Amino acid sequence: NDSNVITSGLKNILQDTDEAKDPFYVLLLGTDGRPGEDSYRADSIILARIDPTKKQATLISIPRDTKVVYKGETMKINACHTNDGAQGMVEAVNELCGITINHYAEVSFDGMQQLIDAVGGIDINATDDVDDPAGQQHMDGATALTYARCRYIYTDGDYTRMRHQRQVLGALANQVLNNFDATKIVGLVNSLSDMLTTDMSVEDIVSTVNAMRGMDV
Repeated sequence: NDSNVITSGLKNILQDTDEAKDPFYVLLLGTDGRPGEDSYRADSIILARIDPTKKQATLISIPRDTKVVYKGETMKINACHTNDGAQGMVEAVNELCGITINHYAEVSFDGMQQLIDAVGGIDINATDDVDDPAGQQHMDGATALTYARCRYIYTDGDYTRMRHQRQVLGALANQVLNNFDATKIVGLVNSLSDMLTTDMSVEDIVSTVNAMRGMDV
């Protein structure tokens, strides 16, 4: 709940909901920032719709070069984040997708690596070669991060990378929801609090995890 990111302006446009019962939208940003840095880029933009009753999650990647009109100016969507931070990005995605976002979360890539290591790594069916041949494999945080960020070796670059990012999130969800000790979730969230910034409270996160436990990812 970093007040430099989760500002009063952002809170005013986020629409609160009951995370254990009602479907809700979360805007997820992966950034290249590190603790203490004030200037960083939104490198990965994913809109997630979470339905706790049906135990379903839908992820849509938004290319960071997507053209939008924001405050009367045409720009790349990640420039909205550069200009106005989380609030600018939420406003831009609301307008682009015709929805109302309920929650916002951003994690640094260092934080994502630590999170994956903290839950014991992830099992993923890699669709493309990176460090190892494609196929079913267990990835630690560093390997998963490479898989999620690599783009230059692929002909369709960003699109392959965005698909990889959704795969990594699906594998991470499977590990947390179906293979991780539920009693350790609070400690996990608190231990990564300097890497993860969100308007959701620890209680909100735990409530969502419990509601989605057993999800077929």
